[in-house]
Amino acid sequence: VEWADHVWTICGMACLCCADLCYRLRVPVRSVAFPLSSRV
Repeated sequence: VEWADHVWTICGMACLCCADLCYRLRVPVRSVAFPLSSRV
């Protein structure tokens, strides 16, 4: 049980980190992607 909880905690922290990175990168990605898509 302890091992499973440890893995679950790591997965949870990883998800939080990924969500934080995606949130921070969302604006730059949009500002770059939309001009490119509008040109095509």
